Amino acid sequence: MRVEGNFEKFFSQYPKYEEKIRENLAQANEFIQTHPHKIKTVRGYKYLHKTIYEYKIPLDSHLDCRVAYVFVEGEIVFFYISTNILKVSFSKEVSKLSGVSRS
Repeated sequence: MRVEGNFEKFFSQYPKYEEKIRENLAQANEFIQTHPHKIKTVRGYKYLHKTIYEYKIPLDSHLDCRVAYVFVEGEIVFFYISTNILKVSFSKEVSKLSGVSRS
């Protein structure tokens, strides 16, 4: 599992949740296998020519976040995180990132 992109900036804005998010990401393989119904694709877009997947992480009763990732040579690479949990809006944000192209 690798984390890149805007995560450090996100953690500086929401330091209270950094540990919880990092724990969640570290358990991503297990989460993906046990909760496949929670995993969605960002339809119509690729990151570095790979299918983009995303899922929501509940943080507390007032805040959730959504993360985007790809599989690169069997490794999960998380590259985007946002508090925008609306799928359509999140997908639009992802579409504007460097390295993202239409599929």
